[in-house]
Amino acid sequence: MRDRCVLCTPTSSPRASTVSCLLLRSARMRSPSAAGDSGALSPLLFFDGRAAPADGGFDDSRSMARSCHRRSSPRSARGGRPRSARFLHCLIDIPERLHMDVRQLRYFVAVADELSFRRAADRLHVAQPALSRQIQQLEDRLGVLLVERDKRHVALTPAGDAVLKQARTVLGLMQQLPGLAQRAAAGCSAHLRVGFISLVASEFLPMLVRGFRSEFPNVDVKLNEFQVLQQFEPLLREDIDVAILRLLKPDAAIASYVIQRQRFVVALPEGHPLCRSESLAVGDLACEDFVSLPAGPGKSFGGLTLRFCRDAGFEPRAMHDVGDSQAMLGMVGAGVGVAIVPEAARHLHTDGVEYRPLNDLEERAEIAIAWRAQDTNPLVGGFVDAARRSFPAQFAMSP
Repeated sequence: MRDRCVLCTPTSSPRASTVSCLLLRSARMRSPSAAGDSGALSPLLFFDGRAAPADGGFDDSRSMARSCHRRSSPRSARGGRPRSARFLHCLIDIPERLHMDVRQLRYFVAVADELSFRRAADRLHVAQPALSRQIQQLEDRLGVLLVERDKRHVALTPAGDAVLKQARTVLGLMQQLPGLAQRAAAGCSAHLRVGFISLVASEFLPMLVRGFRSEFPNVDVKLNEFQVLQQFEPLLREDIDVAILRLLKPDAAIASYVIQRQRFVVALPEGHPLCRSESLAVGDLACEDFVSLPAGPGKSFGGLTLRFCRDAGFEPRAMHDVGDSQAMLGMVGAGVGVAIVPEAARHLHTDGVEYRPLNDLEERAEIAIAWRAQDTNPLVGGFVDAARRSFPAQFAMSP
């Protein structure tokens, strides 16, 4: 079964006819000519029902154009000028194998992101055999192998790499259309509000925003800093659309994607005796005062520091509470105490502070993006997809 596409070109001038004929000749030359080949074109028909010669029948494009123009511009019954509205109708067969399902592109992108059919099927909430069939059908329709797979490994072929870029573009455009159309109809400009904490500003924010803007160049990205202790509050108040933050505890109304799991380090005043060591254990801090975000009921950042100390067999001698990461490191630089922080704190470049790894801590700090679980804004989905590409799940663990 083939679909028939009608190419209609105004033919009130030889120039227009020439363009039409050249397109048709080019289409013939690109199409397989073997008898019975499923990709071959059916005879070309002029609007008056006569067929063009099977081999083109013309010595050059000019004679082809002249013939097209003569056939497509008959005189009126009174011998006057050619009728004003004449079209050249050319029936071209399009092989069915070139028809692609958007779902197949979405499935292919998921497999490329995850490099695992099982993880991709879980992400898409489909059965793995169904996912495999869709990928195979896409490969059959394109006529190339996109994914090399065996029982242990999944990898993209060179053709798969090339198709992936275009598939992302197609899906990205489709995601934009409904929201952009609705906003345009309402007279609103397209924008995305991204909130972030100071801890992620240097290391993660630039890459995430650049990745999003590369696919949504016409969207205005508005950046807003918020305090780490607020966690999901700006999202729940709908002050922002997406948050980049240090994840503490889940919320049923919030969806999230971890972009990196970072090891903890200790921030020390410059010149502190413990700076002589290349690495430390939490127990080495038993005689130190601590600077920390507040400890509260349930899971909290300050409570995490207390737990680390208690697991190492001691109670902190003193705990100085502060409201954000920059203030905490400023107090460390002033010699008030030490602080256990994610490694991203190094990028804050606070004067008078040195960092040492804590080798006995296996727990990691989760840096994540978060958004309202029920948010249907397509730009939010575009930001999340860009984040997945910039920070694939298999590379989320910091060394």
